[in-house]
Amino acid sequence: MKQRIITGFCAFAALLLMIWLGKWALFATVLIVHCACLYEYISTVSKERDTWTFVLMLSLGSGMIASSVWFPGYEELFLIGGILLLFVKDILSATHNTEQTIYLIWGWFYISYILSLAIRILFSTNGIFLFVVTVLTCIACDTLAYFIGIKFGRHKLCPDISPKKSVEGSIAGFIGAVVVCVGAFFLSDVFHTVNLSFYFMLIAGISIGIMAQFGDLAASMIKRKFDVKDYSNILPGHGGFLDRVDSILFAIATMYILYRLF
Repeated sequence: MKQRIITGFCAFAALLLMIWLGKWALFATVLIVHCACLYEYISTVSKERDTWTFVLMLSLGSGMIASSVWFPGYEELFLIGGILLLFVKDILSATHNTEQTIYLIWGWFYISYILSLAIRILFSTNGIFLFVVTVLTCIACDTLAYFIGIKFGRHKLCPDISPKKSVEGSIAGFIGAVVVCVGAFFLSDVFHTVNLSFYFMLIAGISIGIMAQFGDLAASMIKRKFDVKDYSNILPGHGGFLDRVDSILFAIATMYILYRLF
């Protein structure tokens, strides 16, 4: 537990530093996280540990993220091209491991494409605010779900996928997400930093409070499929980068959909 708290505190301090440095520092952070998460995911689902596959997915994924800044609207070209190339590679290989290829495509969408949406949010109107609120909402959701679940959890949420998660923790995480989003609205309103409605932030809090937890479960479901506890052990007490940002990925996609709709 102590190790987990220390790592979490250091990661949070690093996040605050990147926020203070501005959107380009956050952009660089997203690229680094993208590389780490993609490597962890490919190492989990690909038994062959094919360097060519990693280079292909990393280069096109990074291009997808970069295009969100310099060539917005072209991200889908990288996505479609990468999917086609992965299937071509499977067809030309000796093993024809189509199931693995499908998992790779999902991971690439789940990590690279959604992180490109994070950059779209970051460089949009009110972008830094929305980006930071999304991340902080997920942190609040994850933290409360974890600690309330340990202390008061009695009813299993989804034991086949994640045995330690509880209904009580899930409810606490959901409430925490709503409180952070609504609190962010009132702070922004006091300091006149952004022009977003209360209803938008309330709906965002409710939606992220639900979808962030599904993002966590989606990542856990794949870990169970490949019989691993964590995607890596690079973050003491937390596992890998993907173990920490799994909920944030679904939350980013949710925030992007809401931002476009409203």
